[in-house]
Amino acid sequence: MQLPEPHKHESRLPIHQDGTCNGLQHYAALGGDQLGAEAVNLVGRDRPSDVYGNVAKLVSAQVQIDAEAGDKMASLLVGRISRKVVKQTVMTTVYGESLNLVVVSLSYTVRCHLYRGKADDSEANPRSESRRSGRPVPGSYLPDIQG
Repeated sequence: MQLPEPHKHESRLPIHQDGTCNGLQHYAALGGDQLGAEAVNLVGRDRPSDVYGNVAKLVSAQVQIDAEAGDKMASLLVGRISRKVVKQTVMTTVYGESLNLVVVSLSYTVRCHLYRGKADDSEANPRSESRRSGRPVPGSYLPDIQG
C-alpha cells in the first residue's frame, strides 16, 4: 500500500519492543534519575548504553582491588567477571531478589564460568544439595551490583 505520508499512518498492529533492564528503567523514570535513564537507554544518545557491561566493569575493578589485598577468592575471579556473570543479578535485584538468592545465583554463575560447567551440573546448580558445600561469591561485591 502506498501512502502519501507513511509516517503519519497510525497502525493498530502490536509491535514488540524490548527494553534495557525494565526494572531499572522504571526506577530511573519514576525517580527522575538522569544518570540512571542514560544507563538504561531512556534518553537518546549516539550509542546505546550497556548497564550490565558497566556493572561488570565496576565489579571487576573491586575484584582487582580485593585480589591485590590478598583475597584468594578475588584472585580466582580476576579477569573473569563478565557481562554474562552479572546480568541475571542486575535484572532480578530490582524486583526484590533476596540477598541470599543473589549470593546463590552469583555463586552458580561464577562456578559455571570458572569450571566450564553446564546449567544442569549438580556441582554448580544452585538448586542441588551440593551447592551448600560450595563457597559463595563474597557479599562485598553486592554494593556494586545494587548501587
